Amino acid sequence: MMTADDADLRLRCPSCQAVLPEAARYCPVCGYALDSRTNSLAGPASSLDLRLERIERRLAELDQRLLGLERGAAPPVDVSHEPRPAPPVAPVAAPRPTVAQPPQAAPQPPPPARRRAEPRWSGVDFEDLLSGRGLAWLGGLALIVGAVFFLSLAFSRGWIGPATRVTIGLVSGALMLAGGGWLFERRERVIGHVLVAVGLGVLSLSLLAGCDFYDLFSIHVALLGTFAAAAVAAVIAIHARSQVVAIFGLVAALAAPPLLGAEPDGATIAFLVVVLAGTTAITLTRDWRWLAPVAFVLSAPQLADWVLSNPAVAPALLATWGFWLLHVLAAGGEEYRVPRDRLRPVSAMLLLANASFLIWAGFRLLEGGLDGWRGLFLVGVSLAHAAIAAYFLVVRGQRNPFGLLMAGTALAAFSIAVPVQLGGPIVPIIWAAQAVALTWVYTRTRNGYAASAAVVLGAVAALHLATIEYPFWQIDMAGGPERVFLNGNAATAGFLLASLIVAGWFVHDRFVRMLLAAAGVALVVYVLPFELSGAALVGGWSAVWVVALVLWRTPAFRPDIDDYGVSVRWRALAIRGAAHALAVAAGVAAICAIQHLTALDLPLEDAFAQTRPETPFVNAPSLAATFMIAAALAGAWIVRAWDRARGWSIVAAVAIAGYLLPFQVVEAAVVAGWSALAVAIALLVRRDAANAALYHGVSLALLGFGALLTLARVAPLDRLAVDATRA
Repeated sequence: MMTADDADLRLRCPSCQAVLPEAARYCPVCGYALDSRTNSLAGPASSLDLRLERIERRLAELDQRLLGLERGAAPPVDVSHEPRPAPPVAPVAAPRPTVAQPPQAAPQPPPPARRRAEPRWSGVDFEDLLSGRGLAWLGGLALIVGAVFFLSLAFSRGWIGPATRVTIGLVSGALMLAGGGWLFERRERVIGHVLVAVGLGVLSLSLLAGCDFYDLFSIHVALLGTFAAAAVAAVIAIHARSQVVAIFGLVAALAAPPLLGAEPDGATIAFLVVVLAGTTAITLTRDWRWLAPVAFVLSAPQLADWVLSNPAVAPALLATWGFWLLHVLAAGGEEYRVPRDRLRPVSAMLLLANASFLIWAGFRLLEGGLDGWRGLFLVGVSLAHAAIAAYFLVVRGQRNPFGLLMAGTALAAFSIAVPVQLGGPIVPIIWAAQAVALTWVYTRTRNGYAASAAVVLGAVAALHLATIEYPFWQIDMAGGPERVFLNGNAATAGFLLASLIVAGWFVHDRFVRMLLAAAGVALVVYVLPFELSGAALVGGWSAVWVVALVLWRTPAFRPDIDDYGVSVRWRALAIRGAAHALAVAAGVAAICAIQHLTALDLPLEDAFAQTRPETPFVNAPSLAATFMIAAALAGAWIVRAWDRARGWSIVAAVAIAGYLLPFQVVEAAVVAGWSALAVAIALLVRRDAANAALYHGVSLALLGFGALLTLARVAPLDRLAVDATRA
């Protein structure tokens, strides 16, 4: 039996829409001459093509009608083609002989429909928002204001006593809380959120009034009531799948102790632990990323207040470890159930903040005679983080981001234990460790806030080192400590240097690596005068000079400036200048070594002195000059690809050697040495023609200084005069 749709899909005349027989060449009604699309002689392809076209028109019509229903408009007009005017009826000709038609190509599929643009934000949408959620919140606020004014009037005139007032508040808050849950069941989420928030607020204020204002019950009873209200809110949140309601209940519970004036004692801490345990259980079953950070922000200050009140060490340490464990579990959230390939920045920040708080609280509790236990405490922190990291790396895979962050935190805690055991300050060490961890987070998530925080923490740690451990106003190039590099300050500086190295290993950008390497070189250059003196200090700076040049020439620290595509002129100049930060750091180390040699080891006013060492070149100043000559020659070999840099490095070595001679040998030997240096550098022209002018100039200068010294001290002109009396 043919249906209506089948009848609609039969061949029809394009002019009068009459149903056509299968083999018709003319319309039997209007006489319209049929073309190849409707001619059955063209084969079944024409019939299929026509049917597909009709189906497409039907679908377009249905789409227009649905769009009109969504917008509230009238149904659209028919999109079918207007019927053509009927041509004059032609006489029916005799049937022509059947001619075989060539096979036609398969019909092309219709072009894909364009994606309908999303409707823009309009005034109607804004009006709907105000009339929906906005008016609901305004209604809740009006309800609160009206209740407050009524109760204020009743309270001021004595109509309602204190006990009745608190009872009214508790009952009304409970009813609003229950009403919010009932509205969630009816899918009235907007009003449900309002009633739950208002109910929790009324309950909290009522408990505060009954406890603090009227002394109707104790603080512990008020805390118990707050916990019950928060538990009900948690049940509503889980059932309605609302993170907002869960945060409402969490804020009401964790803000209760300070609002009620609860002392930071064991009972308050137990209350916090119970609330945090419930919060952790929720975060492990729901993907609510903001619940754990809110819990940490509200609970950490209260635990810190308790730690600062000098409690018993053992229970305080136990509570601190429990606090850490709950927040570690909450930071992981669904990571413990569902593996993820990306690390959430919120989870990473919470994990690092939690570890930092644990270390701070442990160090605050282990004061006085318990300082020696701090290193062991840090080892315990490292092992705890390593255990959780091992679980994730074994169960979730070796590239699990949460497990890698836990492993990095464990390694950082273990590395902190070494300088702390040597007496180093904990503050810059923790800052440096956090900066390294945030650098790793940035490399995994490309989060700009993590990178900015890492830069700020690193800069603050360096500032602490330059003002507390090694004050720049007390720099002394003439002496160092008794235990060179075996003290707390040196351990802190070493940890900062190691942090820069690890951060450079994490970062794959060569420009950032170069800046980190330059910062490390600058750190070593600054610290050396506080630890070394004399020839050892000059030798240290010379070694830093060579190492900086080696890093500058290493491809891993040489960025391609063109890759950054900076079009602004001053930015391009800044980047090109910063690209040579390592070369600048090497130059600073060389300048420091030269200044120390010429100001302290071999001051210029002592040249050509009457007292010279019995054995030339076997003393501390000669050793310092030898270090610098070796560093200059090594630098010439490192930068041999650059003609000008290579030439100036060789000239620096020759100049240092020439400067050393007057302090070690007599004037005649000085002239001979300068002459030998002049000949040697002149011979270099044959091997380094690019610096011929520079070498010739230095050679002539040495010969000129030798001639002047000869005329002034070795063979002065007054010796040529003849004594007439002797003649």
